[in-house]
Amino acid sequence: MNIVICKYHGTIITPLKTANKRKSRLEDLPNELLTGTFRYLNARDLFRSFHNLNERFNDLIQSFQYLQLSYHMKVPVILKSNDELFSYYVYTLIIDEWIDFNPTHFPNVRRLKLKSPIPKVLGLLKGNIMPHLEHLSVLYKYTMYEINLLHNEIFSNRFPKLYSCELYGQEGLLTIQQSEHSPMIRILKTDLIDLMIYEIILRTCPNLSFLKFSIQSPNDTSTNTFQHINLKRMVINLTNSDWSDDDHTLSTLLSYVQNLHQLDIHRRNYSHNILDYIQYCDWLKSIINRRLPCLRIFKFYFHISTDEQLRIILHENLLEQIQSDFSNVHTEQEYQAQLIICRESILVVHMSGLERLPNELLIELFKYLKAPQLFQAFYNLNFRFNYLIQSLTHLTYSTNEQDNQTQAYPYIRTLIIEKTIPDKLVCFPNIRRLILDYVTEEFLVQFNGHTLPNLEYLAIYHKIHPFYMPDLRTKIFSDVFPSLKCCYISRMRSPSAPQDWTRSLSIRFLRFNDINASIYTSVLLACPNLSILKFKLPTRSKIETNFIKHINLKRLFINMKYDDYPWDDEILESYLLCVPNLEQLRISRSISINASVMHHLQYYDWLLSMISSHLRKLNQFKFDLYIHRSQELSEEWN
Repeated sequence: MNIVICKYHGTIITPLKTANKRKSRLEDLPNELLTGTFRYLNARDLFRSFHNLNERFNDLIQSFQYLQLSYHMKVPVILKSNDELFSYYVYTLIIDEWIDFNPTHFPNVRRLKLKSPIPKVLGLLKGNIMPHLEHLSVLYKYTMYEINLLHNEIFSNRFPKLYSCELYGQEGLLTIQQSEHSPMIRILKTDLIDLMIYEIILRTCPNLSFLKFSIQSPNDTSTNTFQHINLKRMVINLTNSDWSDDDHTLSTLLSYVQNLHQLDIHRRNYSHNILDYIQYCDWLKSIINRRLPCLRIFKFYFHISTDEQLRIILHENLLEQIQSDFSNVHTEQEYQAQLIICRESILVVHMSGLERLPNELLIELFKYLKAPQLFQAFYNLNFRFNYLIQSLTHLTYSTNEQDNQTQAYPYIRTLIIEKTIPDKLVCFPNIRRLILDYVTEEFLVQFNGHTLPNLEYLAIYHKIHPFYMPDLRTKIFSDVFPSLKCCYISRMRSPSAPQDWTRSLSIRFLRFNDINASIYTSVLLACPNLSILKFKLPTRSKIETNFIKHINLKRLFINMKYDDYPWDDEILESYLLCVPNLEQLRISRSISINASVMHHLQYYDWLLSMISSHLRKLNQFKFDLYIHRSQELSEEWN
């Protein structure tokens, strides 16, 4: 038992000596913290360090879906017999340039990234070798016959679970020699294609919902009678510098996808005749109205060249006029239209030196930049920088930031809302962490699991108006967010009616400020898989009728500093009766010391009898004692 006496009212007391001085070990940590730590370790290192230490560690490191272990092969590795087990549990496999490896050693891989693979590896990459593959990313630096073999596998449904695919090559067009229906593929990103390959992709992947590619204005024409009904978002990079040739190309491409909801167009100004075109440009309005009746979002990315003469032609005043013309053209349309002017950053001057840095160092440097700055400076400079930026998992965006870097939104993982959000919440599809300081009625409509399917952490602070809190709490405790694991709520109240909260099966960690007995029982009922709970008990609120037994709560932190001596342990006991399987308990209490209190404390059992009776599985107990003492007693102790 650990009893810690802490600082209170400016007086520091030395911690009381305890009988047990055993230092904390790694095995003392809860499963949740261990698995959270294991995710940051390389799969091979993890198994070498912890496999076969004991049954608990074996179970933890073999929790395949939960840990989702990664293995980054930077040099050729010969797997020994005792390494075969670790490769079986690899979820994400990353292979660096020109490394020879055997895919058969990684049969359960879900995500595979190959950087300039050798022909032998491409030849071995088959659907029966990696039957569970869900995401494939391949960067080719050289043309080779085996690329065609892999493409034939992908577009002939040989990978039965392949959901997402990135195929980037630095030479030539994407080629598909053989194809059948591949109904599982939903996301496809690639480089240069032509009209024939475009049509093959659409016909082969009937359930494709996102497509990104580059195209030149084709010389061939197509009389299209085919419609792809499921494609919802398309990103097109037009490589031709003469805009006048692009409109016919776009009209042809869009005739295949009339159900499209979002269209992103990337164009550049490499022609010195750009002003002649812009003067009479309708910014694709007529094509959209003719081809895309279901369109909701249209984004036009105007990339400004580094050519000095073009910079003079497209000066700042003219760019402002272009923004205004674009807005006027698309006014009162059924869709939202936005022009994003992508200016080259002054950092481009030093890019040749920056490009020589290794990926690991670049990623560390990127962590010091805010997401809008990062995208403005480095995005769309080259494939490598795009790849690195899109792989970042730390990107944060705050609504206080003034920018138009909407291209960063799909890669934002942490969103901080401190004022009205400038764009729809649906523009941030990969949010994992959401911090709320401001809420509106419009936000509440968007705040749901369909908009934020990957939300894992939610913090709701006290600045939010109390009017919106009941709706927020109802959504949290009614399983609206299937991936939500951790939540902090500053203002907590019980539901108006028990049926307002159904159940939230995903939540594992909760932290509140002030709660009472009613809130405590409501939370336990609503979160059957809750593992960690932390809260402050500001008043002596007792659970009168105990009918709850929450079997999964393992760690409980209760702040009872209001509870000046003499303490009412019956209140605390009513809370502990609800959690019989508790493994760790931490209680914070306060006390005003005088001679009488010191006498009574000599006979206090420090919750020993209560713990012995109700918490048979408890293996750690901490009692934080905050002391306020009189000046006379301080002098006597000193």
